[in-house]
Parts: sequence; C-alpha cells; structure tokens
Amino acid sequence: LYAVTKCGSLLGFRIGADVLKMLRSPVALEGDAPHPTSPLDQPAFCIKIHGGAAAWQLVVSRNGRLILINSADCALRLFGAEECWELAKSTTEGQRSDDVKPRYVFQDLISKVAFTSCAFSGDAEYVVGGCNSNPNMGDRYDLYIWNTGTGALIDQLNGPQVELHDVSFHPSRPFIAVATSDGIVDTWGPRMDWTNFAPSFQALPMNIEYVEKEDEFDVVIDGDDAEEERKKKEIKAKLMEEGKVVDVTTVDPVPVFDSDSEEEEDVFRFDTRIVCTVKP
Repeated sequence: LYAVTKCGSLLGFRIGADVLKMLRSPVALEGDAPHPTSPLDQPAFCIKIHGGAAAWQLVVSRNGRLILINSADCALRLFGAEECWELAKSTTEGQRSDDVKPRYVFQDLISKVAFTSCAFSGDAEYVVGGCNSNPNMGDRYDLYIWNTGTGALIDQLNGPQVELHDVSFHPSRPFIAVATSDGIVDTWGPRMDWTNFAPSFQALPMNIEYVEKEDEFDVVIDGDDAEEERKKKEIKAKLMEEGKVVDVTTVDPVPVFDSDSEEEEDVFRFDTRIVCTVKP
C-alpha cells in the first residue's frame, strides 16, 4: 500500500491477508466488512521527495513496478517499486530517507505549468501528463507523453479551448481519454503514418480533384495462355478470399484484464475528486 504526504514523502505499508480480504469483500463498500486486525501504524519505508514539494496525486502502474508522483513543484517523478522496497530492508520502519532517487523527473522546463492529472499506459511503457495552459486557466490544455524506459518526451498534444480535469489511458490500446470542463470526454489516438502502407504517399495541404486516366486501373492480361490462366486463378482466389464469412459475434478476451475485479467494459476510469466538505 502506497501513500504520499503534503510535506513531500512517499510511504509504503505492508498489509496483511486480513486487510486484503476486507478490501476484496463484496460488503466492503457498504461499511459492514470486518475490521482488520493487523495495524498500519508504521510505514515500511519513508522516502523524502526532493524539495519537499507537496504531492497531490499518486499513480501505480498496472504491473506494480512503477510509481508516479504528481507534485506541487510542477514535476512528475517516476520511482521504481523495487528500489523503494529494497530500502525497506535496510532501514528501520518509519525512518525517513532520501537515498532513493526518482528514475526520471518529467516537467515542462519552459512554461513551468503544474500538471492537473497523470496516468500510466496499460503496459507501463508510457506516462501521460495533462496540464492547463497559462496565463489564463481554461484557454486550452496540453498533453505530454514520455517513455518510462528512456525518459524521453515522445509527443506533445495541444487540446481545444477547455479546461482539463483528468486523464486516463486505455489499458490495452494507444488511446487517451481526457475529461474536460465542457462535459465532453476527448479521446486521443495515434497519428496515422500512411507512408508505412504506401512509400510513395505524399500528404497534401488541401484536397484536390484527381483525374483518372482511361486505362490506369484496368486489368490487362497479355502473353501466352498459361500466364493468362495463372493470373485468372489468382484473381479468382482473391475474390474467394474476400468472400469468406467473418465471425463478428465472438468476442475474444483482452489479456490485460486478468483480474476478476475488472470489467472489460470499464476501460477508462477517472479519479473521484472531492470539491468541498460540508459540516452540519
């Protein structure tokens, strides 16, 4: 179990089987689950975040190997879970340490804008951070995508003139969902590189009218009878291949959904945020 504090510390707790049983209980959300007996008084490790910046978001990758912290100093810090738990073996429980450094620190060094939300890709290969542009919040939002293995900035996407609330990565496909202030969820996908399919492809700045030549797409078969018969068979086989019945009713399971607690339909998930609390 991981937690972050406003004073800039990353905490890791070891939880017992009774806590896991309580969390997985179907009545856990109703408040009727039995209370666990194992205490969570002292963390197994306590890592000081550089600068003591307050952390307001903590994200763990689906494979549990990476930890991403969104801090108030306009930076995203990527930690390795293995390094953090190695520290727990060499220090006393609850003892604060700054021996573990983040693998990478992601930030926009030019605009120095704080990130509103961040997320991992399904395979933890990429990190996305979303922020609202300056000087006026809500003018537009920007998305930054980094590689977790190299720390390199892969892409920067500029959104429309709305305010960003949250971002979420699709667990198995290269899609990013963005919750915005206008009540619409924007979905971002990969840019199509048509040169991979046609090396001679050339992008045009605007549509133009193409005049087809008279015999440009005609199938002309010349030569001896054997060659003509062979090409006819190839055309016939191609037509038969295109006429095959395609199974569109069977849904293959997605390998990434290996947990019984996850539903394949709920691929995008946004964090619940508390705007305010009202006391009676």
